[in-house]
Amino acid sequence: MTGAETTAAVPRAGRILVGPERAARQESEGARDVPGEVRRTAFAISGSHLLTAWHCVRDAVDDGAPLWFRLRREPAIGRRYVYIPVRVANYDHVFDVAALAVDPHRLAGSDLTAEDASALFAASAFPLSLAVQVKDAVQVIGFPSSASGADSDTNGGDVVETGLPLGDVTGLKIFSGALGAVDPVDPHGLSGGPVLRLPPHGSVSPKSVVGIVRAAPAGTIATAASGGCLVATCIADITGRLPEVVAALAAVPPEPALPVDLAASSEINARTVALESARLLRESGSEYADAKLGPLVGWTHFLHESQAGARPTAVGTAYGLKLALLLDERDGRLDRAALAETLWKLRLPDESGWSARTGSGISRPEITALVLGALSQAGCDQVRLAAAADAFEASLVPEADQEGMQHTYVVTAAMRGLMRVRPGSPRLAELRKALLSGAVQDPEHENLICWSGRFEGNRSQSLVPSAAHTGMAVVALVRAGQVLGDEQGQAAVGQAVRWLAAHRELANVTEQIRRFVTEYHWDSLTVKHFTAAWVARALLAASPSGQPEADVALTAAVRKVWQAHRDGAWEWDDRDRPLWMMYQGAGVIREYALRVCPPL
Repeated sequence: MTGAETTAAVPRAGRILVGPERAARQESEGARDVPGEVRRTAFAISGSHLLTAWHCVRDAVDDGAPLWFRLRREPAIGRRYVYIPVRVANYDHVFDVAALAVDPHRLAGSDLTAEDASALFAASAFPLSLAVQVKDAVQVIGFPSSASGADSDTNGGDVVETGLPLGDVTGLKIFSGALGAVDPVDPHGLSGGPVLRLPPHGSVSPKSVVGIVRAAPAGTIATAASGGCLVATCIADITGRLPEVVAALAAVPPEPALPVDLAASSEINARTVALESARLLRESGSEYADAKLGPLVGWTHFLHESQAGARPTAVGTAYGLKLALLLDERDGRLDRAALAETLWKLRLPDESGWSARTGSGISRPEITALVLGALSQAGCDQVRLAAAADAFEASLVPEADQEGMQHTYVVTAAMRGLMRVRPGSPRLAELRKALLSGAVQDPEHENLICWSGRFEGNRSQSLVPSAAHTGMAVVALVRAGQVLGDEQGQAAVGQAVRWLAAHRELANVTEQIRRFVTEYHWDSLTVKHFTAAWVARALLAASPSGQPEADVALTAAVRKVWQAHRDGAWEWDDRDRPLWMMYQGAGVIREYALRVCPPL
């Protein structure tokens, strides 16, 4: 490739061919079809890598066939095609995506240098983006079988679904009128092609790739996509799978913050969610006449239980009160004084604290910390609060709860509670020391510090790094650091943020905490962790904007939080709608909106 042939950067998709296809195509570059040729699309994301669908190259890899990337170039005079030797550098069969790199051992047969190949990749590369929502206008580029020539074709469409179930994962569903027409575009050949989100009106941002075409739903017509739809892998879902994607995202300049970036769809954004959540909170409250405690007002653990008039619980009411404060809900029907009084009534008779409804009537630090935090935020009677804080502080010793103090969740919850009601307590430093001592190192990610669900392993449970527990540890350490300071704590937070940025596992997890009570009785607590929310909270708390990999991880986590939102509430994997998840989801969206909103 000579200097005269160098062309300006123009994002462009190309085709993947195997050796015999390359030879046949070079004999007839302009022909619409070449016998035996399979249409496969790929596109560059940087000067180093291409992306395509894994199924497009899987058979070639299995057969050991050499792969070529055919790219159209338009130099000063005429047009020409260049063939770059490539190899599979990485892949993920679950999301059906593969990253390809230049094969340096075959460059000699292409009349290209490594620098030439990298320059060609860079000039044709598309920027990537994690931001995609329902009703986004998109374009799909590829080489459909019905195309009039051998060059790429572009068709418009709209995002129908961002969380389409695809076996063990989810993806994008896209409708295109061209694929659903009377004489539709034949989708075969589009696989591996980019799904480009069109920038919103008034934006200076370029088109950006938000997905990779992986399939066309099969219908009764063999050459058409059922319903005019395509299925694509979302870029945000593979950031934790392919480091090549992370590197490409990190190289993209940040997009200007627009209201659309803070939204789940064109109709749902941070403000509408706050209004809808407040309405739902008001309507789901429960009033209950307890024979012993008198009138109770509040919420149970799940929204549907409260709407059925069930007895309020300490956990549900505490989260409901915290959510009302978070949303600054001032409707008189949410009587904060009555809610606080209900929490005091639900305190255990021995005044040791609060317990979960599934517990054995024994005060537990994680529950007491939650309730005291809500009461302190609501501004309740300080004398009463101080007495409860004394009992809580006294309970935070290992011998009082040996099993609980081995759990990251319990210790971090206790730390957050202490910082609400007794920030000067010496117990805070002790808990932080225990938390730091309980960290683990992940050999798969440069031995970076992170956390498991427990501090010490046992016969039935090994210490497995957990994004949810690392997130809650980071939040607790950042808040404790504001009170105590400590270079060791700051160093641990720095490593944990790097680990979260590299790990990218956002699946929800469930934890079981079993505490011995008597020989035949155990106190069992099931805790569900909204992983994406904990990761987002950690990155928002600890990572200043401008750190590319952390920003990419934060955007992916916020997107995952949005995916769980339905009509003002947040849904668990089984469609339950717990109050605590609603509080965490709304909190993340609010904090993220404050972070990325540009100054006026």
